Amino acid sequence: MPSPIGHSLSGVLLYSLLEKPSHPFRPWQKLLPYLLIANLPDIDFMVYRAGRVRFVEDYHHAYSHSLGFGLVAALITYGVLWAFREKERFRYVLLAVGLTAVHCFLDLTNWTGQLFSPGGLPLLWPFGQQTFACPILILPGVATGKSPFDPVNLIGISSEFLLFGSSIALVWAYRAKRHDAGTMPNTV
Repeated sequence: MPSPIGHSLSGVLLYSLLEKPSHPFRPWQKLLPYLLIANLPDIDFMVYRAGRVRFVEDYHHAYSHSLGFGLVAALITYGVLWAFREKERFRYVLLAVGLTAVHCFLDLTNWTGQLFSPGGLPLLWPFGQQTFACPILILPGVATGKSPFDPVNLIGISSEFLLFGSSIALVWAYRAKRHDAGTMPNTV
């Protein structure tokens, strides 16, 4: 599976594409939801079950990596933003579903994801129990429980920086060029 760095960078990439700020990370308050929601399906790492030795293998890539979880995240997002009277709550609801889908796609398309869930991910839960796997592997992924300096993890994290970092840089270079040419409004 991708590391939290890879999932966070996917959130930064979507932020860069959707928010169109004049500076890469300002306002940071708009970036924060992208980072949190991009990593939300991995909340199953935080669930603790006493007596389970194989926690990660037993629970990771289960229900939190599904359409149902994305819908629950969207409903919770809507409720919280409604309570705070946020005007753009529908936008963040779509963001919750979209970033959950991106997270699942990234977990499907790397080789360590295949090790954790050889049968695939239950993407349609609770509407169906079928699992899905992707035959095309894009990212090498990282191995949990090992040092970040383990060769497998170094390759995985480097690949994430290469893929997402270069994509983010391209978006910002394109934005800067359009801004300098006067064809893009300076928005924050």
